[in-house]
Amino acid sequence: MLFVYLVCLLSPLLLPFLLASSGSPVSVFRPTGGSVTLEFQGHQQLEKESLDYIRWDFGPETIIKFVPLRDTVTVFTHEDRLEFNNETFSLELKNLQKNDSGLYRGEIGAGQSEVKTEYRLSVLDPVESPVLSVVSSLSSCDSCNVTVTCRGRDLSLTSICNYSTCSPEGGASTDSILTLSVRSGVVICNYSNLVSWSNDTKDIKLLCSTV
Repeated sequence: MLFVYLVCLLSPLLLPFLLASSGSPVSVFRPTGGSVTLEFQGHQQLEKESLDYIRWDFGPETIIKFVPLRDTVTVFTHEDRLEFNNETFSLELKNLQKNDSGLYRGEIGAGQSEVKTEYRLSVLDPVESPVLSVVSSLSSCDSCNVTVTCRGRDLSLTSICNYSTCSPEGGASTDSILTLSVRSGVVICNYSNLVSWSNDTKDIKLLCSTV
């Protein structure tokens, strides 16, 4: 009984600490032209009638502010590309562009309590299709080595491949990865980043048979 009494007594004092979020921003990656939904966590215990405001910011700018008691939503930026849910307080941004990349902050004010959340959004262009080309080939009765080059927009990789492996197998830039591999007798050049991938392939048996 004493424990229950203490919990009830201290709950109003602990509430701001329970509701305040901590930690690093959540990293989110999306392609240009896509969409992203930013959500709050830990707000379900709040009564809507007790909320003073809900606000989403992008860098130093406020995107949207919602005042539940007045049932008013004020949109400051992204007017034609956002959708706000006044029940869950989530924010959806549509038709993303690369300049939408950055830090997004959400805040729910409820008296002396608040819920905060942060997202770091990175908007990337989808990768283009890579091009796999043959530089040279050398075959014998029981083996075949083919030198191939795979090119992506910002990467180029030249490897020697046989029926089972390629060497070297890959390289990376700041936001994309290019790899060469062999699977079931097929040379695969794969070009990818955090939002998309594409590949080009060639049958190594056909390459060796043309020598």
